[in-house]
Amino acid sequence: MARRPPVPPLAATSGPVRLADSDAHGLARHELLSPRWTHLGRGIRAWGGLDPLDPAVRIGAVTLDVPDYAVLGGWASMWWQALLCSTA
Repeated sequence: MARRPPVPPLAATSGPVRLADSDAHGLARHELLSPRWTHLGRGIRAWGGLDPLDPAVRIGAVTLDVPDYAVLGGWASMWWQALLCSTA
């Protein structure tokens, strides 16, 4: 039986991932439940190499858990707008 590489696909390591979407990222559900992944919320995990306190990771985790019509508010909204303005 072949072992998986120690680092998962790039798409899975760039931000939070839903357990339900593990197949889309080329990961088995049990891999996301391993200690290499950080629990961020209901059914949401992040690669252990990501800082769970990083605003981009925190906001990404929240946006995976809310409906499409949800709105960011407070510090998350200000941080996201500043990020969008700095890249434009």
